[in-house]
Amino acid sequence: MGLLTKVNDKKLSLIDKKKNQISDFLEKAESLHQGFEYGNKLLQLFSDLMGFNKAALLVSEQCDKLFVPVSYMNIDITTVRHLRIQHTVFSVQFNNYCQKLNKNNKKLKKFKQYFSIREFSILSSIALVPFYSNSLIESVLLIIDPSEDALKLCREITLKSEKFILKLYNSRKPFSNNLKIEYEDKSSDPALLLQKIITSIKNNNSISLIIITLNFESLKNAIMDYLPNVEPYTISNDIIKAILRLINPNGEIYKISSVKCLLFYKIKKGKSPDIIIHQLNVAISTFFNLSASLPDINTSVTVIDPEETENANNILAGLL
Repeated sequence: MGLLTKVNDKKLSLIDKKKNQISDFLEKAESLHQGFEYGNKLLQLFSDLMGFNKAALLVSEQCDKLFVPVSYMNIDITTVRHLRIQHTVFSVQFNNYCQKLNKNNKKLKKFKQYFSIREFSILSSIALVPFYSNSLIESVLLIIDPSEDALKLCREITLKSEKFILKLYNSRKPFSNNLKIEYEDKSSDPALLLQKIITSIKNNNSISLIIITLNFESLKNAIMDYLPNVEPYTISNDIIKAILRLINPNGEIYKISSVKCLLFYKIKKGKSPDIIIHQLNVAISTFFNLSASLPDINTSVTVIDPEETENANNILAGLL
Protein backbone atom coordinates (compact mmCIF):
# COMPACT_ATOMS: atom_id res chain seq x y z
CA MET A 1 0.00 0.00 0.00
CA GLY A 2 2.85 2.35 0.79
CA LEU A 3 4.38 1.91 -2.66
CA LEU A 4 0.99 2.41 -4.35
CA THR A 5 0.42 5.57 -2.33
CA LYS A 6 3.79 6.93 -3.39
CA VAL A 7 3.02 6.21 -7.05
CA ASN A 8 -0.37 7.93 -6.80
CA ASP A 9 1.19 10.89 -5.00
CA LYS A 10 3.76 11.17 -7.77
CA LYS A 11 1.03 11.15 -10.43
CA LEU A 12 -0.91 13.85 -8.58
CA SER A 13 2.27 15.89 -8.24
CA LEU A 14 2.88 15.68 -12.00
CA ILE A 15 -0.73 16.65 -12.73
CA ASP A 16 -0.46 19.64 -10.41
CA LYS A 17 2.83 20.65 -12.03
CA LYS A 18 1.24 20.47 -15.48
CA LYS A 19 -1.73 22.58 -14.35
CA ASN A 20 0.60 25.17 -12.84
CA GLN A 21 2.68 25.31 -16.03
CA ILE A 22 -0.41 25.88 -18.19
CA SER A 23 -1.83 28.42 -15.76
CA ASP A 24 1.46 30.36 -15.82
CA PHE A 25 1.52 30.25 -19.62
CA LEU A 26 -2.06 31.52 -19.90
CA GLU A 27 -1.37 34.37 -17.48
CA LYS A 28 1.72 35.51 -19.39
CA ALA A 29 0.04 35.14 -22.79
CA GLU A 30 -2.91 37.19 -21.54
CA SER A 31 -0.57 40.09 -20.75
CA LEU A 32 1.00 40.23 -24.23
CA HIS A 33 0.14 43.35 -26.22
CA GLN A 34 -1.12 42.93 -29.77
CA GLY A 35 1.32 44.03 -32.46
CA PHE A 36 3.68 42.76 -35.12
CA GLU A 37 6.16 41.37 -32.55
CA TYR A 38 3.36 39.40 -30.88
CA GLY A 39 4.36 36.24 -32.80
CA ASN A 40 7.94 36.34 -31.44
CA LYS A 41 6.74 36.74 -27.87
CA LEU A 42 4.08 34.04 -28.17
CA LEU A 43 6.56 31.56 -29.66
CA GLN A 44 8.93 32.21 -26.76
CA LEU A 45 6.13 31.50 -24.28
CA PHE A 46 5.34 28.24 -26.09
CA SER A 47 9.05 27.36 -25.90
CA ASP A 48 9.24 28.13 -22.17
CA LEU A 49 6.18 25.98 -21.51
CA MET A 50 6.94 23.02 -23.75
CA GLY A 51 10.71 22.97 -23.54
CA PHE A 52 11.56 22.98 -27.27
CA ASN A 53 14.33 25.02 -28.88
CA LYS A 54 13.65 24.55 -32.60
CA ALA A 55 10.28 25.58 -34.01
CA ALA A 56 8.30 27.85 -36.30
CA LEU A 57 4.95 29.52 -35.72
CA LEU A 58 2.88 29.65 -38.91
CA VAL A 59 -0.22 31.75 -39.51
CA SER A 60 -2.81 31.61 -42.26
CA GLU A 61 -2.73 34.27 -44.98
CA GLN A 62 -6.08 33.81 -46.70
CA CYS A 63 -5.28 35.99 -49.70
CA ASP A 64 -2.48 33.61 -50.69
CA LYS A 65 -4.08 30.44 -49.25
CA LEU A 66 -0.82 29.71 -47.45
CA PHE A 67 0.46 29.23 -43.94
CA VAL A 68 3.55 31.42 -43.55
CA PRO A 69 6.05 31.77 -40.68
CA VAL A 70 5.55 34.78 -38.42
CA SER A 71 8.32 33.70 -36.05
CA TYR A 72 10.93 30.97 -35.85
CA MET A 73 13.56 29.65 -33.47
CA ASN A 74 16.95 28.10 -34.37
CA ILE A 75 15.87 27.09 -37.90
CA ASP A 76 18.08 27.96 -40.86
CA ILE A 77 16.95 30.79 -43.11
CA THR A 78 16.58 28.53 -46.16
CA THR A 79 14.01 26.45 -44.31
CA VAL A 80 12.16 29.58 -43.15
CA ARG A 81 11.89 30.73 -46.77
CA HIS A 82 10.54 27.32 -47.80
CA LEU A 83 7.94 27.18 -45.01
CA ARG A 84 5.06 28.49 -47.07
CA ILE A 85 2.60 25.62 -46.79
CA GLN A 86 -0.64 25.45 -48.75
CA HIS A 87 -3.90 25.30 -46.78
CA THR A 88 -4.78 22.00 -48.44
CA VAL A 89 -1.78 20.27 -46.85
CA PHE A 90 -3.40 20.71 -43.44
CA SER A 91 -7.06 20.56 -44.44
CA VAL A 92 -6.93 17.61 -46.86
CA GLN A 93 -3.61 15.77 -46.90
CA PHE A 94 -2.79 15.68 -43.21
CA ASN A 95 -4.56 15.03 -39.92
CA ASN A 96 -1.89 13.70 -37.52
CA TYR A 97 -1.66 16.53 -35.04
CA CYS A 98 -0.17 16.78 -31.55
CA GLN A 99 1.92 13.65 -32.01
CA LYS A 100 5.49 12.91 -32.99
CA LEU A 101 6.22 12.03 -36.61
CA ASN A 102 9.49 10.14 -36.72
CA LYS A 103 11.91 10.18 -39.64
CA ASN A 104 10.75 6.75 -40.82
CA ASN A 105 7.09 7.85 -40.92
CA LYS A 106 5.90 8.26 -44.49
CA LYS A 107 3.72 11.22 -43.49
CA LEU A 108 6.83 13.19 -42.60
CA LYS A 109 7.86 13.09 -46.26
CA LYS A 110 4.96 15.45 -47.03
CA PHE A 111 7.02 18.17 -45.32
CA LYS A 112 10.43 17.42 -46.79
CA GLN A 113 9.99 20.05 -49.52
CA TYR A 114 9.55 22.77 -46.89
CA PHE A 115 12.95 22.17 -45.28
CA SER A 116 16.45 22.83 -46.47
CA ILE A 117 18.43 19.68 -47.28
CA ARG A 118 20.65 20.23 -44.23
CA GLU A 119 17.77 20.89 -41.84
CA PHE A 120 15.80 17.86 -42.94
CA SER A 121 18.83 15.56 -42.78
CA ILE A 122 19.57 16.34 -39.12
CA LEU A 123 16.03 16.26 -37.69
CA SER A 124 14.68 13.03 -36.22
CA SER A 125 11.03 14.01 -35.78
CA ILE A 126 8.48 16.85 -35.92
CA ALA A 127 5.18 17.63 -34.23
CA LEU A 128 2.41 19.91 -35.45
CA VAL A 129 0.21 21.75 -32.98
CA PRO A 130 -2.88 23.27 -34.66
CA PHE A 131 -4.79 26.27 -33.35
CA TYR A 132 -8.40 26.82 -34.37
CA SER A 133 -10.89 29.64 -34.68
CA ASN A 134 -14.48 28.86 -35.64
CA SER A 135 -13.38 25.28 -36.36
CA LEU A 136 -10.81 26.44 -38.93
CA ILE A 137 -7.06 26.08 -38.52
CA GLU A 138 -5.67 29.61 -38.30
CA SER A 139 -2.18 28.82 -37.05
CA VAL A 140 0.22 25.88 -36.68
CA LEU A 141 3.15 25.46 -34.33
CA LEU A 142 5.77 23.24 -35.99
CA ILE A 143 8.19 21.75 -33.44
CA ILE A 144 11.38 20.01 -34.51
CA ASP A 145 12.44 17.06 -32.32
CA PRO A 146 9.83 17.60 -29.59
CA SER A 147 10.26 15.97 -26.18
CA GLU A 148 7.64 13.66 -24.68
CA ASP A 149 6.83 16.36 -22.12
CA ALA A 150 6.08 18.78 -24.95
CA LEU A 151 3.73 16.29 -26.58
CA LYS A 152 1.81 15.83 -23.31
CA LEU A 153 1.01 19.55 -23.32
CA CYS A 154 0.09 19.86 -27.00
CA ARG A 155 -3.62 19.04 -26.88
CA GLU A 156 -4.39 21.16 -23.83
CA ILE A 157 -2.53 24.13 -25.31
CA THR A 158 -4.47 23.73 -28.55
CA LEU A 159 -7.77 23.88 -26.67
CA LYS A 160 -6.81 26.83 -24.45
CA SER A 161 -5.08 29.09 -26.98
CA GLU A 162 -7.86 30.24 -29.33
CA LYS A 163 -8.00 33.82 -28.07
CA PHE A 164 -4.22 34.14 -28.24
CA ILE A 165 -4.16 32.87 -31.80
CA LEU A 166 -6.91 35.39 -32.65
CA LYS A 167 -4.63 38.08 -31.23
CA LEU A 168 -1.79 36.73 -33.36
CA TYR A 169 -4.03 36.76 -36.43
CA ASN A 170 -5.24 40.29 -35.71
CA SER A 171 -1.63 41.37 -35.23
CA ARG A 172 -1.17 40.57 -38.91
CA LYS A 173 -3.71 43.23 -39.93
CA PRO A 174 -4.31 44.81 -42.37
CA PHE A 175 -3.72 41.50 -44.14
CA SER A 176 -6.73 39.60 -42.81
CA ASN A 177 -9.47 37.61 -44.55
CA ASN A 178 -11.04 40.85 -45.77
CA LEU A 179 -7.99 41.92 -47.72
CA LYS A 180 -8.56 41.35 -51.42
CA ILE A 181 -5.48 43.20 -52.65
CA GLU A 182 -2.76 40.88 -53.86
CA TYR A 183 0.59 42.10 -55.05
CA GLU A 184 1.51 40.90 -58.52
CA ASP A 185 5.06 41.22 -59.75
CA LYS A 186 4.72 43.31 -62.90
CA SER A 187 8.37 44.30 -62.93
CA SER A 188 8.77 43.32 -66.58
CA ASP A 189 6.31 45.97 -67.76
CA PRO A 190 6.47 49.22 -65.75
CA ALA A 191 5.59 51.25 -68.84
CA LEU A 192 2.24 49.45 -69.03
CA LEU A 193 1.41 50.41 -65.46
CA LEU A 194 2.35 54.03 -66.03
CA GLN A 195 0.61 54.27 -69.41
CA LYS A 196 -2.60 52.98 -67.86
CA ILE A 197 -2.63 55.86 -65.39
CA ILE A 198 -1.70 58.44 -68.02
CA THR A 199 -4.60 57.27 -70.18
CA SER A 200 -7.04 57.29 -67.26
CA ILE A 201 -6.43 60.96 -66.45
CA LYS A 202 -6.23 62.27 -70.01
CA ASN A 203 -8.49 65.30 -70.49
CA ASN A 204 -9.09 65.51 -66.73
CA ASN A 205 -7.94 68.95 -65.66
CA SER A 206 -8.43 68.28 -61.96
CA ILE A 207 -5.99 65.38 -61.66
CA SER A 208 -2.18 65.32 -61.74
CA LEU A 209 0.24 62.42 -61.92
CA ILE A 210 3.13 62.05 -59.51
CA ILE A 211 5.85 59.42 -59.42
CA ILE A 212 7.38 58.75 -56.02
CA THR A 213 10.62 56.81 -55.78
CA LEU A 214 10.48 54.81 -52.54
CA ASN A 215 13.56 53.35 -50.86
CA PHE A 216 12.73 51.53 -47.63
CA GLU A 217 16.09 49.85 -46.98
CA SER A 218 16.68 51.70 -43.68
CA LEU A 219 13.10 50.98 -42.63
CA LYS A 220 13.45 47.28 -43.42
CA ASN A 221 16.79 47.06 -41.57
CA ALA A 222 15.29 48.75 -38.50
CA ILE A 223 12.42 46.26 -38.45
CA MET A 224 14.83 43.33 -38.91
CA ASP A 225 16.92 44.55 -35.97
CA TYR A 226 13.81 44.77 -33.83
CA LEU A 227 12.31 41.48 -35.06
CA PRO A 228 15.29 39.16 -35.74
CA ASN A 229 13.05 36.06 -35.97
CA VAL A 230 10.95 37.37 -38.84
CA GLU A 231 12.13 36.42 -42.32
CA PRO A 232 13.41 39.45 -44.36
CA TYR A 233 11.26 38.54 -47.38
CA THR A 234 8.16 38.67 -45.19
CA ILE A 235 9.07 42.15 -43.95
CA SER A 236 9.64 43.48 -47.49
CA ASN A 237 6.43 41.88 -48.70
CA ASP A 238 4.42 43.34 -45.84
CA ILE A 239 5.80 46.83 -46.46
CA ILE A 240 4.71 46.54 -50.10
CA LYS A 241 1.27 45.28 -49.07
CA ALA A 242 0.82 48.14 -46.59
CA ILE A 243 1.63 50.59 -49.39
CA LEU A 244 -0.76 48.85 -51.80
CA ARG A 245 -3.56 48.99 -49.29
CA LEU A 246 -3.15 52.75 -48.90
CA ILE A 247 -2.81 53.68 -52.58
CA ASN A 248 -5.62 51.49 -53.95
CA PRO A 249 -7.32 52.42 -56.30
CA ASN A 250 -5.40 55.58 -57.22
CA GLY A 251 -1.94 54.16 -57.64
CA GLU A 252 0.25 51.40 -59.00
CA ILE A 253 3.60 50.04 -57.80
CA TYR A 254 6.58 49.00 -59.87
CA LYS A 255 9.04 46.98 -57.79
CA ILE A 256 12.67 47.73 -58.66
CA SER A 257 14.27 45.61 -55.93
CA SER A 258 13.43 44.16 -52.51
CA VAL A 259 13.85 47.61 -50.95
CA LYS A 260 13.05 50.02 -53.78
CA CYS A 261 9.99 50.73 -55.91
CA LEU A 262 8.24 53.40 -57.96
CA LEU A 263 4.79 54.58 -56.99
CA PHE A 264 2.64 55.95 -59.84
CA TYR A 265 -0.14 57.95 -58.22
CA LYS A 266 -3.11 60.07 -59.31
CA ILE A 267 -3.54 63.11 -57.11
CA LYS A 268 -5.86 66.11 -57.12
CA LYS A 269 -4.19 69.19 -58.53
CA GLY A 270 -3.04 71.48 -55.76
CA LYS A 271 -2.73 68.64 -53.23
CA SER A 272 0.79 68.30 -51.83
CA PRO A 273 2.61 64.99 -52.43
CA ASP A 274 3.93 65.40 -48.87
CA ILE A 275 0.49 64.32 -47.63
CA ILE A 276 0.74 61.02 -49.51
CA ILE A 277 4.24 60.39 -48.17
CA HIS A 278 3.11 61.13 -44.62
CA GLN A 279 0.16 58.75 -45.03
CA LEU A 280 2.50 56.03 -46.32
CA ASN A 281 4.75 56.29 -43.27
CA VAL A 282 1.77 56.29 -40.91
CA ALA A 283 0.22 53.26 -42.66
CA ILE A 284 3.42 51.23 -42.34
CA SER A 285 4.04 52.30 -38.75
CA THR A 286 0.44 51.43 -37.84
CA PHE A 287 0.72 47.99 -39.41
CA PHE A 288 3.95 46.98 -37.70
CA ASN A 289 2.78 48.60 -34.44
CA LEU A 290 6.18 48.34 -32.77
CA SER A 291 7.09 50.02 -29.51
CA ALA A 292 10.23 51.37 -31.18
CA SER A 293 9.95 54.29 -33.59
CA LEU A 294 10.61 53.48 -37.22
CA PRO A 295 12.55 55.57 -39.75
CA ASP A 296 10.59 57.15 -42.58
CA ILE A 297 10.84 55.83 -46.12
CA ASN A 298 13.38 57.70 -48.26
CA THR A 299 11.49 59.36 -51.09
CA SER A 300 11.88 61.62 -54.10
CA VAL A 301 8.92 63.03 -56.04
CA THR A 302 8.51 63.76 -59.74
CA VAL A 303 5.42 65.64 -60.93
CA ILE A 304 4.31 64.71 -64.45
CA ASP A 305 2.16 66.82 -66.76
CA PRO A 306 0.41 64.29 -69.05
CA GLU A 307 -0.44 67.06 -71.51
CA GLU A 308 3.26 67.62 -72.15
CA THR A 309 4.44 64.01 -71.88
CA GLU A 310 2.12 61.15 -72.83
CA ASN A 311 4.78 58.51 -73.50
CA ALA A 312 5.45 56.33 -70.47
CA ASN A 313 8.80 55.09 -71.77
CA ASN A 314 10.11 58.66 -72.10
CA ILE A 315 9.14 59.39 -68.49
CA LEU A 316 10.68 56.20 -67.13
CA ALA A 317 13.93 56.79 -68.99
CA GLY A 318 14.86 59.39 -66.42
CA LEU A 319 13.81 57.36 -63.43
CA LEU A 320 15.12 53.83 -63.94
